[in-house]
Amino acid sequence: MPTQEEEYDSCAWVEGGIAFNRRSLHTCLIVHHHTGLPFIADFQGEQFPLEKVLAMRKQIREANRRGEGHPECKGCPHLVRQRWPRPKHAIEIVGIAHYSFCNIKCNYCFLQTQDPASFAAGYQPYSLLPTIRTLIEDGTLAPNAIIDWGGGEPTYYKEFDELLQMLLTHGTFNYVHTNGTRMPAPVRNTTAPERIHVICSVDAGLPETYVQIKKRDYLERVWTHLEEYLRRGVKVTLKYIVKAENCAEIELQAFIERAARIRAPELIVDIDYDYPHPSGEIIVALARLKLMALRAGMHARYGFTGAKFAPDNDVANRVEGAFQAEQLKQIAALVVSRNFAVGESVDLAVENLVRSLEKDRAGLQKVCARNDELFRALKQPYRLVSRLIGPLFGMLARRKVEG
Repeated sequence: MPTQEEEYDSCAWVEGGIAFNRRSLHTCLIVHHHTGLPFIADFQGEQFPLEKVLAMRKQIREANRRGEGHPECKGCPHLVRQRWPRPKHAIEIVGIAHYSFCNIKCNYCFLQTQDPASFAAGYQPYSLLPTIRTLIEDGTLAPNAIIDWGGGEPTYYKEFDELLQMLLTHGTFNYVHTNGTRMPAPVRNTTAPERIHVICSVDAGLPETYVQIKKRDYLERVWTHLEEYLRRGVKVTLKYIVKAENCAEIELQAFIERAARIRAPELIVDIDYDYPHPSGEIIVALARLKLMALRAGMHARYGFTGAKFAPDNDVANRVEGAFQAEQLKQIAALVVSRNFAVGESVDLAVENLVRSLEKDRAGLQKVCARNDELFRALKQPYRLVSRLIGPLFGMLARRKVEG
């Protein structure tokens, strides 16, 4: 067994996790490189096999320490080499995804793309209430455990409301991966909304595109529920899986405008994991949507399930390159709109503008002081320049008048 001082490859799931799948238990439910989901035992709601869970964790740790890697873990982007402290409780993170029903039909979801026989058991899910209750009562489940709800659509699972209430009362933090079409009663009634984090993949800006992707006309209902989540103090992260049918400029703009209207704080842009080599059009749309979100005041990043399915495909670097190019285009357009020549080098044009103002140190320092937070966020150069450029041009104009 590794000592607490030893560094080795592992993750929170290997160290303290359990995942309830259709008719089985796993260390996690993370899919990558067409593998993942380390199998522990068959399970249909009977007595929880804690000894088998602990034995599988030990087996995975030992394989990773030897450098050979456990077959289902090898290459997983969640693995981190560090010192892993021994968990205080046997279970500190739980995945719940043993049901298959969903009320919409996202065209990228495994429920639409895989053989129905592979998930048919999830349409008759076993009861989890007795198992979770026992794990709480005997001290196996940490009071501050993380619960990761998947599915199917978790909020339509028949035990969801009662389980969520029980888990919130225990003290857990809950990530709910939901389509946003149902507002659960425990969310409306909870006194601890800060321990619920909703992740919702909206994937469209226009109603007709939403219907095209999801086969249901629920876009307005989803935005209404997301706004209510935020109003009630629930953390909300929007997702947008960029595909050929939802990557048009008008689509992205409509999505961002609505997200800004409800004051959504965060966006994740991602790819369809069934298409791990996205086209140039998709790459540009991913970068553009990220930039639009940042300009709208949201936190934005690339990468979730799709990106992590095959991280070695270099999609992240392609998106980052396109993101930088989009910012340069915006900066160039801004400078030109103020009647300054850009030429072939946008950065040189901006540099010359700043240098021309360096003689007026006091004025420049005032501008910089007002924008100090942007200097600490140089990964967002468009925001930096757009905030600086107005005051800079104003100073230039005053100097011309005074000169």
